[in-house]
Amino acid sequence: KINRFIEGNCFYIKNLYVSNVEPNLKPWCKDLHDQTEATLKNVKNSIIFYGGILPNYIEEEQFFNGYVVNKRRSSKLLIYNEPSTRVARYSEIKTELSKTINEFADNNNIVVIIYPIPEAAWDVEKIIKIVPNFKSVNLHYDYKYFYSRSKKAFTIYDELEHKNIVKVVPSDLLCNNYIKEKCSINFNGSLFYKDYDHLNSLGNEILVDQIVDNLTYRLKNLENKN
Repeated sequence: KINRFIEGNCFYIKNLYVSNVEPNLKPWCKDLHDQTEATLKNVKNSIIFYGGILPNYIEEEQFFNGYVVNKRRSSKLLIYNEPSTRVARYSEIKTELSKTINEFADNNNIVVIIYPIPEAAWDVEKIIKIVPNFKSVNLHYDYKYFYSRSKKAFTIYDELEHKNIVKVVPSDLLCNNYIKEKCSINFNGSLFYKDYDHLNSLGNEILVDQIVDNLTYRLKNLENKN
């Protein structure tokens, strides 16, 4: 049985709501957030996959890959809605996210944390159509741009420690792997993205393999300890 609690720009942290930028600090996708909270607090002995473009809710600027800015994304904030509406500071985001994940894990759920997937920033669909012999071109950008944007999100996830947490880092596959110090959008005819920041079927297949490997390893360790 699979339940899905995700929509575009609706990153879930229990006590925080996604909001548009000031001055209109109003909860975005509040109904989905509240439904997610009400359901997941009762979920036990399951597997929860947790991920999204967390830097989009921490950093003020959109991703710049050294060539272009990711125009598909719009800036979002994380806010407290009660008792008064205000923007959450980074330290508060870190605290609330940690509480959210640990609550899942304490309920005997295996929590698979998917770290930020490197954004492409380019409109890959458009590039494919207008660049001759695109498959012969290796499209990439410097890893430093991804790391600079994602390091705060990495810090939050890196500091989470619980026996029921499994960590998956997509940038281990897409950056510094095919080309040193580069994040690859495609390589030697294989394309990994379908648009500005979503993986295509091949990219997802590679990611799922990593998820399965990491999850299997953790489950075997838990079984051996028991």
